[in-house]
Amino acid sequence: MDRNSLKIIGFVLMIVVGASSVFMPVLVVAILALIAAYNALPIGEMSGLWAGLAGLSALLGGWFIVQGVQGLRGRPSAPFYIARPWLWVALLVLTLGLIAVASDAAAIGGVAQVLGALLPGIALLAFASQGLAFAAGPATWRQIAAQVSATLTVSLGWSIFLEIVALAGLAFAVGVVLSLLPDGLSTLEQLQEQFADPSGLIGTDIWSNPGVLAFFLVLMAGLVPPIEEIGKLLAVGMLALAHRPSRAQALMWGIACGVTFSVYEAAFANPYPGVGAVVLALRVGAMLIHATTAALTAWGLWEWLARRKPGFLALGLALAIALHGAWNVVAILWVALQATTGSPWLIGLIAAPFLALSVGAAGVLARVLEPSQLVHVLHIERGEDT
Repeated sequence: MDRNSLKIIGFVLMIVVGASSVFMPVLVVAILALIAAYNALPIGEMSGLWAGLAGLSALLGGWFIVQGVQGLRGRPSAPFYIARPWLWVALLVLTLGLIAVASDAAAIGGVAQVLGALLPGIALLAFASQGLAFAAGPATWRQIAAQVSATLTVSLGWSIFLEIVALAGLAFAVGVVLSLLPDGLSTLEQLQEQFADPSGLIGTDIWSNPGVLAFFLVLMAGLVPPIEEIGKLLAVGMLALAHRPSRAQALMWGIACGVTFSVYEAAFANPYPGVGAVVLALRVGAMLIHATTAALTAWGLWEWLARRKPGFLALGLALAIALHGAWNVVAILWVALQATTGSPWLIGLIAAPFLALSVGAAGVLARVLEPSQLVHVLHIERGEDT
């Protein structure tokens, strides 16, 4: 199948994904509302969050449909460029303040939570587009729309499915081991009771158990990073099947993939009532990690496709998994310390690696987006530099 046929298929899939993004959230919200009304249940604190996510999904869906239709009609697409990145940073700060002030207002807090997840991503895309939009072979708005839709379907679908499998498999293995140990069955019953209520993860008893801590470290730092990074690589690779990317395009695709992944992850990352602003502030660092790791694998993919160096793809993927794993280790330790100790010194101490990893990820992105680096690669692509 030639590249033009793949592009046509991609545009059709964009339209299908867009239509699903517009109508499915409305259908889900309507079903939930009917269930709540039938059972005389309150709508609950999640109503604002679901409304925000439905609105975001509808906006993205409309964008996908427009870009897909224009692609089928052969309309050109402008280079991807978002102006005034600092404006988006200011809006993020304002939103975090709104969350902190209105933490008891469920509807406002839910919508603000979605905005708090979305605005850091827009700001990062704006900063990245400042340099990449003027590089050789810049990404276009249509390519970014295709990348976002591929991330929402391929990356998230792959990751959610395999993470559920990994969780079930790891839990089954732990259950088998405990059943073979003295008093293991009673320990297993206690763990089942604790995990039956998700709010138990906030308590001190569960995190004071070394076995539970080891379980989450293996899951979140050992199994989740390779699953998610391979999922991002698959989404970027799908675009490469229809369009051989330039270095600027590959990097922008990767950053867009990581940002999209992080936005939807962050939208659900507020398990602690009253501290939503703190959690979302930490999610800014997580977004930098997601964007950097996806950019690393996209860079490795470009090295393989453009310069026939598959080792760089393996290197980029390995670095991405290592960086993601390190962040998750620190996150698990931070949650455990927050739950088991009341010492602000220990919690502040564990925040230092968060800052170091965030600054390091931002430094990597800044390095690959430097104009000198882009000019050097332009020479390589033209055969002027060996």
